[in-house]
Amino acid sequence: MRCRRGRREISFIVAALLMGGSMVAQAQSIRDEALQADIVQADKESKQEDQKVVATEAERLIELLRQRALAKARAEEQKAKAAKARPKIWKIDLAAINGFENNVNLDSFRKGDYSLEEDFTFTLSPNITDTLSYSLSYFLRNTHYAEQKDNDTFNNGAGVTFRWKPTKKIRWDVVSYEYELNQYPKNESSTFKDNRITTKLKHTINQNLYHEISYAASLRYYTKRKMRQDPTGTRVPHPETLREDQRHTLSYTLGGTPHWKFLEGVNWKIKQDFYTHWSNESYQDYYDADDYKIKPSISKKWNNKISTNLAASYERKNYDSRNVDVVRRAQYDDIYEYSGNVYYTLTKEITLAYTLKYKYLDSKDPGSEYSNLTNQIATYVSF
Repeated sequence: MRCRRGRREISFIVAALLMGGSMVAQAQSIRDEALQADIVQADKESKQEDQKVVATEAERLIELLRQRALAKARAEEQKAKAAKARPKIWKIDLAAINGFENNVNLDSFRKGDYSLEEDFTFTLSPNITDTLSYSLSYFLRNTHYAEQKDNDTFNNGAGVTFRWKPTKKIRWDVVSYEYELNQYPKNESSTFKDNRITTKLKHTINQNLYHEISYAASLRYYTKRKMRQDPTGTRVPHPETLREDQRHTLSYTLGGTPHWKFLEGVNWKIKQDFYTHWSNESYQDYYDADDYKIKPSISKKWNNKISTNLAASYERKNYDSRNVDVVRRAQYDDIYEYSGNVYYTLTKEITLAYTLKYKYLDSKDPGSEYSNLTNQIATYVSF
């Protein structure tokens, strides 16, 4: 009995041990699964943290780029304001003009020809004080004709202007001096030097109206053309005396912009010239005259690209002396001019233009009458 009981207890112990081992294994398996789940969860949370870090870095990068863009925009704005506050003191203008005139010599023979003109201008305009300034300029102009070579010209000159602006509404070009050498390579007797002194006062009445008055005196010296004897032979000049011409011009201009909204972009101007010219060559008495000229013009800016200009002028020449025949005198000539321009702004620096001009002289001397029609295509460059 005791042996059997002992065997049963041993079996029970063995069974308990076996059952305990199974539970331990099961517990170990549960622990491993929990550990694996913790690892997966930790890896997931780590990835989420990494994604948050990446998102934060991206946001920081975007913010940095935005701040840099804003800083650049502010710098450009400040630069533009500074440039506006300090206007550029120099300017260069270039032009190439192709044209055709049906009466190059402005006479009754009406010989037409093609022409090419090239222009260069440099201007320097610094300020001395807030109200005083001056400008220096140099220009060069070269004109070629296809057949009428005697009309080819090579011009160059320089000028200086002293300007005073005591108020916002008054500007006075106290004195301007211009020197020009106008050369005719194929017709040297026509080459001359021109000296001009001008003073001009402009008054802005209001934002829509201004007027200005100016006076100019010019003296022209011919480099090779000698004085000729007058037709009557009463005055015989020295054989080495060069011809000189003088002109005095008084001008008045009234202009402005209409205040009506439907005429926005329109500018108008009416200019009047009174001038007299004189020559030391008695032969030129035939051309000495007192002149009056009036020229109204109107311009319109249609948009940022296209603008137009229309102008007309009438000039009366009252001659001091001009004998046409023994019966009558040619006391005056009437000159009419009409012009139209269309401008197209290609870029900020480049402008294209087309010009149509017509000029007609009506005289009491039929042999002096003429007309001339000019077509021109131009390219202007400024910087």
